[in-house]
Amino acid sequence: MSLTDAVPLPPSRPLSVLKGAILIIEDVVTTRGQMTFCLSEAGAGKIVEAEEGVTALQLLKDKPDHWAMVISDLEMGGLRLVRTLRSDPLIPEPLRRIPFIMLTEDTTLAAVSDIRAAGANGVVAKPFNSAKLIAAAVHVISARRK
Repeated sequence: MSLTDAVPLPPSRPLSVLKGAILIIEDVVTTRGQMTFCLSEAGAGKIVEAEEGVTALQLLKDKPDHWAMVISDLEMGGLRLVRTLRSDPLIPEPLRRIPFIMLTEDTTLAAVSDIRAAGANGVVAKPFNSAKLIAAAVHVISARRK
């Protein structure tokens, strides 16, 4: 890793400003655990884990006001989930605007463009780097406040 690749860590516990829970959608248990740990260390209060998008959508719809952010693996139905959240008229309003970060191994310009066009607010490469994940979360939170 070169110095130009380094991403500075955000201030201590920047995710403590979140009022709701973060939903992580990832099939690999160890990756979910790593994400949960780094998000907790960054101040996230409540984190819920799901293995795939269908379960995640039901969790979101069951308590639409409970959530602050979604972080999903593209391969676990992430693209379909973000499209549904952004375009389905039956989705409750708080979920239609929820900050959404997609994790993906395919970071080509075309793939990232498709992910953004579907409605994701941020994209993080897999395998993920904790500092980059936190930086992306802080960025989507800051953008939403503007």
